[in-house]
Amino acid sequence: MDRLRAVLDYAKANLRVDTSRIYFTGLSMGGGATWAFARSQRYNPNEFYAAELAAIVPICGADQVSAIACNMANHSLPIWAFHGTADGTVSIERSREFVNAINGISAAGVQCSPANPVKALLTEYAGVGHDSWTKTYNPATRFNPATAVEDNSGINIYQWMLMHSR
Repeated sequence: MDRLRAVLDYAKANLRVDTSRIYFTGLSMGGGATWAFARSQRYNPNEFYAAELAAIVPICGADQVSAIACNMANHSLPIWAFHGTADGTVSIERSREFVNAINGISAAGVQCSPANPVKALLTEYAGVGHDSWTKTYNPATRFNPATAVEDNSGINIYQWMLMHSR
């Protein structure tokens, strides 16, 4: 997490960054890093990275679900995860466990209480393998944010991210 922290700190110090609109997204190992970063804390045990993020979009990422996942729920972090049901590289259960735990449903021995007031979303692509990112990152792909399913009358993931700020 130190390297991600360093990149973020560099960007904030040297670029014109709107600190109320910092989004993390990643695919595969980067999706796992997105989960890991958002649940992690700074050197001060009372400061969590989730408090700095406007939203996260982990895609087919794996990370260990533990009670510290509740840091995301405690900071009302908007989350929309994407995963293919036929992913043979990273089990879809990793995304299901995070989303369920954050939403206050017991998963892998973790249940955040209180649950995230901003319901974490999971879009499952039926029959899709590890490449869940091509469809997700395509601006023409639209989703209904209430149901997390594809819907041509909905919004794309970039529009969803821009709906959130800190």
